[in-house]
Amino acid sequence: VPAAPPAAGAIEVRVEVPSVCGLRPAASGAADLVGPLVQRALDSSGMVPRGALDIVPGRAAWRLRVDAYCLDFDGSLFDAALLAVTSAVRDARLPPARVGEDGEVVAEEARPDPAGGSPLELGPAPLAPP
Repeated sequence: VPAAPPAAGAIEVRVEVPSVCGLRPAASGAADLVGPLVQRALDSSGMVPRGALDIVPGRAAWRLRVDAYCLDFDGSLFDAALLAVTSAVRDARLPPARVGEDGEVVAEEARPDPAGGSPLELGPAPLAPP
């Protein structure tokens, strides 16, 4: 989803822990902290360099939303969520886009071909919380 100009690119992370994943009720409050921890690890790691999400620098940029869902809790929720989110970001492909004369972002339709679009130029993945 293109962000409204003027914009800096951003990646928004959300980690969902539904009751079906088997997390004990006593630990469910801690699960609420995992999303912000993964977000902070991603932001502070430098994995996504400034400008990597720009369509037109200073005018328009991509905002990626990454949702991670816990299907079965059997270990470190943070580690699993961080691995899932960094893998999703590495697999992301951005369709070609431009800013029209009216200032609106125009993106081409995503192609069903998984290799379609441009991969992000990324740095090393985060390994632990900051």
